Amino acid sequence: HRRIPSTWQTCRGRGTGARSGAPTLTVSVREKSSTLWEPEKVRLAFVLGGVAFEDVRVPHADWPALKPSTPYGQLPILEIDGAVMGQSEAMLRYAGELTPSLYPEGKRVEIDELLGLVADCDRAWIPAFLVTLRPAQLGYPADFAGSAEQAVRAKVMRDKFLANDLPRFCGYFSARLERTGAFLTGDTPTIADCAVVTELRKFTFGTIEHIPADCLDKFPAITAYIERFLALPAVKAYYETK
Repeated sequence: HRRIPSTWQTCRGRGTGARSGAPTLTVSVREKSSTLWEPEKVRLAFVLGGVAFEDVRVPHADWPALKPSTPYGQLPILEIDGAVMGQSEAMLRYAGELTPSLYPEGKRVEIDELLGLVADCDRAWIPAFLVTLRPAQLGYPADFAGSAEQAVRAKVMRDKFLANDLPRFCGYFSARLERTGAFLTGDTPTIADCAVVTELRKFTFGTIEHIPADCLDKFPAITAYIERFLALPAVKAYYETK
């Protein structure tokens, strides 16, 4: 693995501290499936580029003490030569710039369009996710949390996502793959693939209530695409260590 010639700060959390020359990615581990959410696309870009990095997992109990030191009061963060970056999409582009084949000059508009489409998919999903996690953010009263109404509402919203939004976005990505081949912009993966695979895989692990693990089986082009990505030698080796 190649390393970036910089000095990186030590983060709180599990594992060893940061070592000189390695980016430090710090994430929360509150959700059981945390490795499949926003930070995973950044990890995958580092893995495909052969970039060594420190992967610091912060136990949720430690998060309140760390929160004031983060740029926007949220994780993940990436520490770069003593500077701290928030926003996972900026981290993903940074990882792509370290490995030009993942974010090639001639395809950046195309890749950025796809990243925008992933963001649209996530925006369509977020209300159905937040209704159980942070219902107040959606305008529900304090007594909504833990109520029978919340359980019913969560099922309705997630069923709607499965019936309408997920097929719509899988259709967009499937149509793209019909034109481009193995990956979303051609024969080799880019940071767009890191983002799309991360976004869609989170729905397949059976850890989200009312979202069945086989929800992508209706979209064979998508399942075949994810399998191709996971079979890439660097990605396969990475997950074999998990």
